[in-house]
Amino acid sequence: MSNKCPVGEEVEKFKRCSLKKTDTQEKNPLPTTEVIDDEKAAIKEKCMKEPLNSELEEFCTGNLKKAQMQEKNPLPTKEVIEQEKIAIEEKCMKEPLNMEVEGFKQQKLKKTETNERNHLPTKEEIEAEKNAQKPQKAKARK
Repeated sequence: MSNKCPVGEEVEKFKRCSLKKTDTQEKNPLPTTEVIDDEKAAIKEKCMKEPLNSELEEFCTGNLKKAQMQEKNPLPTKEVIEQEKIAIEEKCMKEPLNMEVEGFKQQKLKKTETNERNHLPTKEEIEAEKNAQKPQKAKARK
């Protein structure tokens, strides 16, 4: 048996002279620069005759209905912001922020014990795992 592909052998044996001569035809030719320039000029002429915003010029504002807007979340004025700042400063003067921390009683805390859930292997388990890995390494080397 030969190592060559049978299709490759047929290609090598094929005679080019048996092919007929053909002319290729472009089915979708690209436009030339002249055609592109003509199209640009036609678009400019159309824009000069008909402005793009002709619909806006013809629009009748009498067809619009009146609407009332209500701000659902208005921004606060400067006076309101100043009043809030003064109120916050007064509250801080009366009640220091760390008042709760100072008055906290540690005796109210409950005693807890933490249970570690991470199981640490014993020496026997480590040895058993090492012994299990030795035969696998020996097979991988072969």
